Amino acid sequence: MGVGRMALIQFRSTMREKSAVFWIIAWPILWLVLTAFVFAPPHQSFSVPIAIVETPGSSKLVHEVAGYGNSSSVAIVKVRSCCYPCTSLAEELVRIKGFDVVIVPQCYADNASSRGLSVYTRIFVKASNPSTEYAYVGAAMQLLQRYMVSESISRLTALAPKLEPCLGRDAMPKLIGAAYPLIPQIEEVKPSKSWSRAQVLGLYAVGAIGYSALISAMTSGAGIFAFRREGGMLRRILASPARLTTIALADLASSAMITAVAGAATAVTAVALGAKLWLDPASLDTWLGISCIALGVVDGYLVGLLLALAARDPRGASGIAVVVSLMLVFTTGIWFPPKEWLPTPLRAFASWCPLSTAFDIAKQLIVWRVPIATLAPEITRLAATSLALLAITSLAYWRRTERIAHRLLT
Repeated sequence: MGVGRMALIQFRSTMREKSAVFWIIAWPILWLVLTAFVFAPPHQSFSVPIAIVETPGSSKLVHEVAGYGNSSSVAIVKVRSCCYPCTSLAEELVRIKGFDVVIVPQCYADNASSRGLSVYTRIFVKASNPSTEYAYVGAAMQLLQRYMVSESISRLTALAPKLEPCLGRDAMPKLIGAAYPLIPQIEEVKPSKSWSRAQVLGLYAVGAIGYSALISAMTSGAGIFAFRREGGMLRRILASPARLTTIALADLASSAMITAVAGAATAVTAVALGAKLWLDPASLDTWLGISCIALGVVDGYLVGLLLALAARDPRGASGIAVVVSLMLVFTTGIWFPPKEWLPTPLRAFASWCPLSTAFDIAKQLIVWRVPIATLAPEITRLAATSLALLAITSLAYWRRTERIAHRLLT
């Protein structure tokens, strides 16, 4: 038999193996697509969360300025009383609420603007590092510049006929106001999240725990039938009084124990390398963070159960679980890249995906030490989406568990 014929036989043999075809051909293509849309997205716009404080008497101006921005990244914060420039409120919005830029116009800005005068505006930007600070200032000035260009043209058009007969004593201030409808003053706000080496290591340590949790839980859930099919184990289970729900709970408990061991080893290694992790047994924050990780294991197992509906053999169950878990780890900010670096559509998906929300809350509690009260909306969203995932999985298996298992045996 010639070399060419032997090579052809080996080629055909390899191409018959579904797992080999996937990892050799399909996975590199998926990884390329993932890279194209996550790590190097096309036409990515730098989305900066901006808050505009509506000081007393500035409603009209604030809404006009906000209208020139992206509605998904610009928020209006109304205050009943605020002594301009509202420094305490602005710093709270940057450090706790997560805004990168806070714009505060002077009080009664509408009155000054209607008279054609300049409006003093304080801009607070997050000063994490020089490069991002420069980007935040640019985003704020771009938003204000759009308003100023439009307002300048409007004011100069209205002033032109009035200035023809005589300049008058108010001409100079009005000319300045027409040329500069807003006079921005920029201040730096040092964020509570400083992204030091210790905190970066802490973030990736929690992300690594999330990765191991998803791999373990999702693989276990996807293989609930397939792993027990070989050797007749699934057939014996179906013939015994034991119910598959008991098996599912045992699998889930096993995944939780595996995650606990892997998490402990990862945390010890991370701390030894200099990571900053808030792991105080007497702190409620620590236990809430651990509980979120545990809930992430449960959610991962529920997703695995949904994948089990399409897995007919152990190799297929492992393959689909690994692929889906890897895709989620890299597209929701669980491990890398951080959620803040994701394109806007993926960032929105990550904000509502219970798997990523669970580990994001854990990061904020264990690494950033964000107050629990501040995380109340995210915790509520995590509970709601986890319950929704549980309802979907229960509906998929409702009175069908044994029937699905018998289908895989045929």
